[in-house]
Amino acid sequence: RHTRSASVSGLGDVYKRQDAYSAKVHGDYRREKIAEVYEEYEKQLRSNNALDFDDLLFKTVQLFQTQKDVLEYYQERFRYIMVDEYQDTNTAQFKLVSLLAAKYRNLCVVGDDDQSIYRFRGARPEIMLHFDKDYPNAKKIVLKENYRSTANIVDASLRLIGHNTERFQKAIHAAGSSGAAVEFAVFEDQRAENRKIIEEIRDHVEGSGMYSDIAILFRTNTQPRLLMEQLMDYDIPFVTRDNIPNLYEHWIAKDI
Repeated sequence: RHTRSASVSGLGDVYKRQDAYSAKVHGDYRREKIAEVYEEYEKQLRSNNALDFDDLLFKTVQLFQTQKDVLEYYQERFRYIMVDEYQDTNTAQFKLVSLLAAKYRNLCVVGDDDQSIYRFRGARPEIMLHFDKDYPNAKKIVLKENYRSTANIVDASLRLIGHNTERFQKAIHAAGSSGAAVEFAVFEDQRAENRKIIEEIRDHVEGSGMYSDIAILFRTNTQPRLLMEQLMDYDIPFVTRDNIPNLYEHWIAKDI
C-alpha cells in the first residue's frame, strides 16, 4: 500500500504508476521484487475488472481530467464542498477536491496541522499549510479554545509541537482547570510499558481504589493483546470495549 501511494506525485497517467516505480528500483533487490509483485498485482486487477481502495481516487481523478463533461456534471452537483481532517489529505485527495471546487471555489476545509500523523500512508500536511496560496481569497478562522483537555496537557503539547519548523503559529487556551501534572516516561519495549501500567493499577487498588476506576486507551485495537496477557499473569481483572475481543474468545483459541 505504501508503494502505491508513494509512487505517485504529479498524478499524471495513472496507468503508468507501476512503470514509474519500476524505473527507479534498478540495483535494489528488495525494491525490484516489490516492483515484480506490483506489476502482477496491477495485472490481476485489470483481468478481474477490479479496483482497490487507492484506485477509487486515482481513477476518479483521471476521469475528471479526461472527461470534462463528467467533471462539469459533478461540479454542478456539488457546488459547496467541505473537507474535514484536511491535515491528512494526500495528493490524490487534494487533486480530486481541487477539480471539483475549481468552478465555484466554494471550498471549506477544517483541520489542525499539529495533528497530522499519517505521512507514512501518503498524507501531506504541507497541502494544508499552503492552502492560502492555492486559495488566496480564503478566510482563516482559528478556534483557540480547547474544551477537551486540561491546561497542563494543552501547554505541554504546545511546547512539544512548537519545535516543528513548518506549522501554523497559534495560541491555544484550555477552557478547564490546570489538572494533574503531565508525566513522561520512556520504556525499552511494550512489555516494560505494560509492567509500569500494572504497577500503577496495583498501587491504586492497594490504596483503597477500585479496578473499575481505571481505563486504558489504545490507538488501535491490535495493541491490547500483549497487555491483556500480562494482566492475566498478575490476576488483574479487566473487561474490553468496542471491537477488542477477549483474548480467548477468538475461534482459533477456542479450538486450541
